[in-house]
Amino acid sequence: MFAFMMSAYCSGSGKTVITSGISRALTGRGLRIAPYKCGPDYIDTIWQSKAAGSPAYNLDSVLLDEEDVPELFSRTSAGFDGAVTEGVMGFFDGADPVTFLGSSYHIAKILEIPVIIIIDAGNLAAGAAAIVAGIQKLAPEIKLAGVILNKTRSYRQESLLSKAITAHTPDIPILGALPVDETLSVPSRYMGLSTDNTDNTETFFEKAAETVKKYIDLDRILPLTEYITNKSTKENVKLQGNKTKTALIAYDDAFCFYYRSTFDLLEHYGYKIQTFSPLADESFDTADLLLLGGGYPELYADKLSAAKNAKRSVSRHHSDGRPVFAEGGGVIYLSKSLKTETGLYPMTGIFDTDYEMTAKRRRLGYVRHTYTNMPGHIFHYSRVSDNREPYLGEAQRVNGEESYPDGFLKRRVYGGYTHFMPTEKSNFFSNFIKGVG
Repeated sequence: MFAFMMSAYCSGSGKTVITSGISRALTGRGLRIAPYKCGPDYIDTIWQSKAAGSPAYNLDSVLLDEEDVPELFSRTSAGFDGAVTEGVMGFFDGADPVTFLGSSYHIAKILEIPVIIIIDAGNLAAGAAAIVAGIQKLAPEIKLAGVILNKTRSYRQESLLSKAITAHTPDIPILGALPVDETLSVPSRYMGLSTDNTDNTETFFEKAAETVKKYIDLDRILPLTEYITNKSTKENVKLQGNKTKTALIAYDDAFCFYYRSTFDLLEHYGYKIQTFSPLADESFDTADLLLLGGGYPELYADKLSAAKNAKRSVSRHHSDGRPVFAEGGGVIYLSKSLKTETGLYPMTGIFDTDYEMTAKRRRLGYVRHTYTNMPGHIFHYSRVSDNREPYLGEAQRVNGEESYPDGFLKRRVYGGYTHFMPTEKSNFFSNFIKGVG
């Protein structure tokens, strides 16, 4: 099996475009690709899943214990021809600027996976060699499989970059050079990619693949990234259990922020995964567990508010004493109302709270929740405008800078801004869905 990570020295260098193009080009050869994303981002995994045609998993050394990362990678890449991972931000960017915790570097170090560095040519010339040499010096234990130049403006610039890098880091090959192409850009919303599911998405992936095939030497990459690791992991057995219960997942354009590993864990605990769409006003009769993930409920607040069948089903599920686990946008859906720039919209009213959207980002970063004792990630452009519910605990920033109240619990309904990546070690999540405690 081959495996490699696509990273860069800074954000905005073209990781998503090039990674998705490589995955689509390799699947076009008939290879089965297991896609991954470093860090806590949900939207990039949606894109990489579509590009590779297989579910993408997040690799995060803050949300997961370090020993859990290789176990997840080993389990979910089994049976594939190769694994392609998109890095997060710059190669060393993460939760800690000293230890590089949570960075692409940290994941590459844990997995012993080869890395290809993307250099955004921009206005660079010979200075590109300093970037590559600096990465090599700061991460001597990482196998740098090569460099890809992106957004080159001319053949002359490409030649200058290539000569400088080859002269000063001769053991790191140039694997490709892509010219500037303004049509190869991905739509964004807030700080992430758009989740819009349109025909343009497929067109984008196909064009990205054609560009990769034209400008990147895939035949050279594969032998350079043969994956051999000395990491020992648990016996590679896919999580599974007798499917005697049903976990109903709210999944549509309003609610789509989930970690795939959470679904695997639910299956391990004996849940069969089914989905429904609050946005389409789908109702449901019975389910053993309801998950309401994050997303963009504010963009569809009018439709969600008018979807009485879905709201009635969720309320009935709560009244019957069945568990609901809501994160991010999901907790807004459980509130009394959501105020956006277009109006005030009634939600399900399970929690006696009101939310409103804000023009500026309110929170972003890794936290540890004091009640659940789980690490998590927070990212939102909204706030609680009025609250008549007791807070469950606090979300404490992992860097210790601040903490703020987060989370509500009413009967068997949990909701909060914090997004978790639970494992078998996560007692709060495991006990919650099992009805213990």
